[in-house]
Amino acid sequence: MNPLALAGLFGFVKGLLASHQPTASGPHWLHSVVAAPIYEEAIFRMVPLQFSGNNLPVGWTGVPFALEHVIQESKHGMSTSRMFARFTEVAFGGMLYELAYRKWGLLGAAASHSGHNFGVKLGNRIARKWLK
Repeated sequence: MNPLALAGLFGFVKGLLASHQPTASGPHWLHSVVAAPIYEEAIFRMVPLQFSGNNLPVGWTGVPFALEHVIQESKHGMSTSRMFARFTEVAFGGMLYELAYRKWGLLGAAASHSGHNFGVKLGNRIARKWLK
């Protein structure tokens, strides 16, 4: 399946199911849907894959991406089981963004990441407004 569509769908479902404001919602949509995906995809996908000559195992770039997210969010208090769940879902997202990077380059990865974050925002807004 297309990593762009899958990332957007994954984000939408995650937003619907979130019991709180997810971090992908961010303080402002421009940050979470435009700026953060470009910056994070350059750091976590482009740099490692370019320096390795695309020789890293598929999905590997999702691991440091997930670690960074879990470490940042655990500063606000997070149970071990929540950390594990968060690591798993962020690593899965990172794998999808990496697949998009390998297929379409930096813009594909950023579009996949943006689609996910937009899906989270949309799903969370729908859940808070109409499903409660």
